[in-house]
Amino acid sequence: MALVTVTRFEEFAHVRVDSPPAIVLTAEARAQLMAALDEVERSDAAGLLMMAARGGFLVDPDASAFETATVPPDLRELVARLEGLGKLTFAVCEGPTFGAALELAMACDLRVAGPAATFGLPEVTVGRLAPAGGVQRLVRLIGPERALPIVALGKLLSAHEARQAGLVDAVPEPEDLLSTALTLARAALSANARPERASRREAKLRETGEGPDLFAAFRDRNAKPLRGRVAAELNIQAVEAATSCAFGEARAVEARLLAAALESEQAPALRYAFLSRSQAQRIPDVPEDTRDIAVGRVGVVGAGTMGGGIAMACANAGLDVVLVDQAAAALDRGLATIRRNYAQTAARGGLGEAEVASHLDRIVGAVGLAALTDVDLVIEAAFERMDVKQDIFRELDRICRPGAVLGTNTSGLDINAIAGVTRRPEAVIGLHFASPAHVTRGVEVIRGDRTSREVVATGMRFAKRLGKLPVLVGVTPGFVANRTMYPYRRAAIALVAEGATPWEVDQAVYDFGFPMGPFAMHDLAGLDVGWNPDDASGDILRDRLCRAGRFGQKSMAGYYDYDEGRTPTPFDVVAQIVERFQQESGRAVRKISADEMVERLMFPIANEGARLLEEGKALRASDIDLIWRFGYGWPDYRGGPMYFADQKGLGHVIRSLEASAAPPDDEVSLLLRSAASTGEPLHCWGWRD
Repeated sequence: MALVTVTRFEEFAHVRVDSPPAIVLTAEARAQLMAALDEVERSDAAGLLMMAARGGFLVDPDASAFETATVPPDLRELVARLEGLGKLTFAVCEGPTFGAALELAMACDLRVAGPAATFGLPEVTVGRLAPAGGVQRLVRLIGPERALPIVALGKLLSAHEARQAGLVDAVPEPEDLLSTALTLARAALSANARPERASRREAKLRETGEGPDLFAAFRDRNAKPLRGRVAAELNIQAVEAATSCAFGEARAVEARLLAAALESEQAPALRYAFLSRSQAQRIPDVPEDTRDIAVGRVGVVGAGTMGGGIAMACANAGLDVVLVDQAAAALDRGLATIRRNYAQTAARGGLGEAEVASHLDRIVGAVGLAALTDVDLVIEAAFERMDVKQDIFRELDRICRPGAVLGTNTSGLDINAIAGVTRRPEAVIGLHFASPAHVTRGVEVIRGDRTSREVVATGMRFAKRLGKLPVLVGVTPGFVANRTMYPYRRAAIALVAEGATPWEVDQAVYDFGFPMGPFAMHDLAGLDVGWNPDDASGDILRDRLCRAGRFGQKSMAGYYDYDEGRTPTPFDVVAQIVERFQQESGRAVRKISADEMVERLMFPIANEGARLLEEGKALRASDIDLIWRFGYGWPDYRGGPMYFADQKGLGHVIRSLEASAAPPDDEVSLLLRSAASTGEPLHCWGWRD
């Protein structure tokens, strides 16, 4: 099959790449492209115009884009051949130009981009560097200051940003793309002035607005997103090499840095994290061509924290929203919170005034459910009590138009019991957003026993439209997110009972890579959520804090004290409560290492995840890892709890669980024991090619 074709386009050779279903540089495509370059070299063409079919320029949409090719010719050879071609070369970039695509484009003499094109070297997201000198060429084309966020943080450039930076030479309208490329090429030929290759440019290397402290300032300014990321630091060092070494020497440094990145434990974990996202969209009985229900207008029931966040997420995606509450005062408070959230985002530079006004215009408040008669999808985010939700769904069933999807944001109640009070249980689905809903990307799409395939497809595509990462799960108390959170919290309390302090546990989890530990997270959520002052048997430590009026950040005091900036500080009163709790627990108090804390916290998550797989409540182990990454902040460079268990060894996991578990809650799952005995990787369970 011809993946690369060479035709004549006036005086130029037109090399066109098309490797369906996506334009990827497979081994065969690389071989054909190398042969095409040799053919052009031998021809009488004045130059080479290279582009790809179907809008992109050698688009790299899957993990094959991030592999180091083992079948020659590899990308390094292609880039060297293209850069050394004895003819004028130019790339026409109509769409996404990432990774290998950008490396090849930068090896050309000229680059012309359509207004929809985007550019980036996203290899850092899978734990590596661009393999063919991409960092070095990028720095020489746009300067180190602009290159750093692209290679170290995975930032993308729009076509106009790329033009301003010097990465592309022109951004004409789509219909003028080829004519503009020909005009630039002919001008260069007529002047007998071939543009200087990227590898030979030096002027931009000196464009460091922050002076010699550029790299230290970048690290300080981006300490949070860079924390713990090996490949990000190695990419920064590659940019540093570009500014201090000649191209050849810098390429050698970059090659050593790439080897170090590939040897890191983070590279395979990040690649797994990347691949698991596409796996989550594959539902065995809901094929990609399943018809969904068009959603243009969304209703949200409940103007509290979750309802307001969901309304913002919908408005941000360009959807019209009707936000309703039963009480006018509650609705006013919710709308005021939304306005305040948008104002804070604008103050940080995240949105312009026009964008804020546009988003706010899309959200209309109303008192009472009667305002939802014409919505396409409704998401109930009311008080977490079955009778409350069933009453709402009875009314929604009565007033919502036929064909509307009825969704609930319940964090753990039985979807089937909610659907059972309606005359259309096939239209009922769970849409459990991680909090805060307008910020976090995790969404559990919960499928009831009678939820139709069309409604499942609608829920998944709707969440993706909001920029979320949806994962399909089954009905079980707490679903996947909260059900696997329960043993994590139990383990945290057990560690405190045995001698650790809450802040020592949180520090161990933070150092592992989480944004916060379990006790700080509980303070954020609110210690009083679900707390019953008449029954403290579930969590004695929390009960004592709540009885002391310490409800978390909302009361400026929980496991920590909080100042106006919400900075947590350990407090003597809590230390005294913890000490009494330890004395009364009946356990031997000892010093616990950070490594033991991490394992004792994370292994129960994997064990509960294995139970969910046994019960068919999760489709695959990687879905559980996704939920923890996008819902709770598990560091992507550690894969997820199921992946982490495999890395530590399932035999070791089982021994740890048996030594510290409190049956029956933490009894070792049969699936975990089976995987340990057969050697089957737990994190690959349910994976589909």
